[in-house]
Amino acid sequence: MKNKNREDKTEQSNKKSNKSKNETVVSKVDLITSAEEIDSLFLVAFNNGDADAMMKLYWNSPELRAYFPTETQLNGYDAVKASYSKDFATNKGAKLEYISMNNVLFADGVVGHGIFRITMPVEGGELLNLRVGLLK
Repeated sequence: MKNKNREDKTEQSNKKSNKSKNETVVSKVDLITSAEEIDSLFLVAFNNGDADAMMKLYWNSPELRAYFPTETQLNGYDAVKASYSKDFATNKGAKLEYISMNNVLFADGVVGHGIFRITMPVEGGELLNLRVGLLK
């Protein structure tokens, strides 16, 4: 009986050891760096009016939820893409500028927040400036 218990404990220990070897461990620095890279890619995609590039940064799932300043809630990847496509077609030349961005570690991910400005050309050659807070 002692040998059986010892074998069970060894097997459980090996399973735990194998599990931790197979898990990817990401450092806090890597999480923040990745968030900052995504912010940069987002800025470039937005300023190019490129909905396809923008959507490469999103989770491709019908469970995706997004909240835009001009919409209450968008449900699903396709709805978010349609909104970007419509906005880029309607507001050609719109530019995004980060005024302040903060990425904060939270559990095993990053929560980003900040303030940004969107500048859009309007009829008559004037520019419309929107300053908006963001929590991502």
